[in-house]
Amino acid sequence: MEGKWDAYLTVEGVTGESERAGHEEEIELLSFSFGASNPSSIGTGGGGGIGTVDIQSFNFEKHTDAASADMFKHCCAGKHFPSGKVTLYKAGGDGGAVDYLIFEFEEIYVDDIQWSGTAGGGIPTEIVSFSFAKIVVTYNQQDSAGAKAGSYMGSWNLKTKEP
Repeated sequence: MEGKWDAYLTVEGVTGESERAGHEEEIELLSFSFGASNPSSIGTGGGGGIGTVDIQSFNFEKHTDAASADMFKHCCAGKHFPSGKVTLYKAGGDGGAVDYLIFEFEEIYVDDIQWSGTAGGGIPTEIVSFSFAKIVVTYNQQDSAGAKAGSYMGSWNLKTKEP
């Protein structure tokens, strides 16, 4: 199913300003990016091999809100948040929202925070990047009617270098 999506971030110990029912005090995301890469080497002399996975920082854009000062403070001090979760929602078959993509994090470090705005142009935005010690990614499949049809999960612990 295609459609519009909404994304919300919860970080243990941080209060956002979302007023949407079911997401009160969460952080509403405008966009995000995240990925991992593990280049292989396929050569002529001895077959192929894999390298070490490179887990990228989780990057997101949001409006400046009550969470901004805590994010900035933790970035400057090098302190971590215990845990956090990003949940993407889209329309479901019953007219309700379905949580279809979930990123769960442990030991979150804010790597970077950048503010941007234009006078008279509305609420400034910020782009935040954070790294983490562990991630769990869950995808909830939807059938043609929009109901949940299956769940798939993958995880990686950056400290132990295993799922």
